[in-house]
Amino acid sequence: MFVSPDNDRPAFSLLTSHWLSMVGALLTTVAGCTWLLTLPSHLRDHATNPYIGILLFIALPIVS
Repeated sequence: MFVSPDNDRPAFSLLTSHWLSMVGALLTTVAGCTWLLTLPSHLRDHATNPYIGILLFIALPIVS
């Protein structure tokens, strides 16, 4: 299906026009927020609990 370019449509209407694009936008937003929340732990390069690495590098990427 060919969609003609329409520059007057806001980005929000493009993201909510189909369920698959809404799921993609949601996954991208969750992944970005998760990355921002775990960034300080990466920058400090010090974890008080050894299981934090399992959470940060295995569990969170599976979820997002």
